[in-house]
Amino acid sequence: MTEQAIFQGRAVTPEQFLAMVGPEYRQLRIYPTCPSCGSDLAPYGVHSTKVQSRFDHPDKTGCPLSSTPDARYAFLRPNGWDWAARERLFARLCETENLKETYSVCRRIIPGLNSEEFYRACQRAYQYGVFGYRGIELWVLPYLLVTLEDFPKNDKRSIPYRFVLHKPDHTAIDVLWLEPQNCVLRAYFADTGNPMKRREIRIPDAEAEKGREDTDWMKDPLIRLLRRCCEEHGHASVSAG
Repeated sequence: MTEQAIFQGRAVTPEQFLAMVGPEYRQLRIYPTCPSCGSDLAPYGVHSTKVQSRFDHPDKTGCPLSSTPDARYAFLRPNGWDWAARERLFARLCETENLKETYSVCRRIIPGLNSEEFYRACQRAYQYGVFGYRGIELWVLPYLLVTLEDFPKNDKRSIPYRFVLHKPDHTAIDVLWLEPQNCVLRAYFADTGNPMKRREIRIPDAEAEKGREDTDWMKDPLIRLLRRCCEEHGHASVSAG
């Protein structure tokens, strides 16, 4: 369930949706959509004095906003959405220097991170509406991206593992940029889910942040690969602006 949905390109509450469309939305087959997965949603409890109004979400979709989310991504619940800001933030990420810095910070956290792994993480972030989280900031994206994929063994990684975001209980994902000092990334074995003995990644992490100043080694062939997600979502031009 979610308190907001997307309709006509902006976030709306159940009350706003019904005011725009009317109570015959089912007969008209007009529905708002989930900001995370795009499923059709239905308003619930708008005139109730016993429950808070919300949008009901189809079950068994694995979406972070459904009542049966994939446990891996259940933490991806924001306090609100800003759909107009979504494309602006994504466009900023796709500026060449920002893209390079984001990738470089991710590589400091995940040794040997390649362009395909970075692409998959960016795709999942776009799929789940991460760029539309209200108030999310560009600098925090690396710390979210590295939680969205498992990272298999390679010449820089001796075992497959994943990072899990630890934040205060019962808080929305917004705490990651509003109170980053209260959040950490911890590594877990990808196959068993057991914790690994390696240092926690603070947010922001001093060692990882050095990556923002270490991008000169990236050449055009790599940068073109990093642009793949940008190009697939309409941001082929990645010049700074």
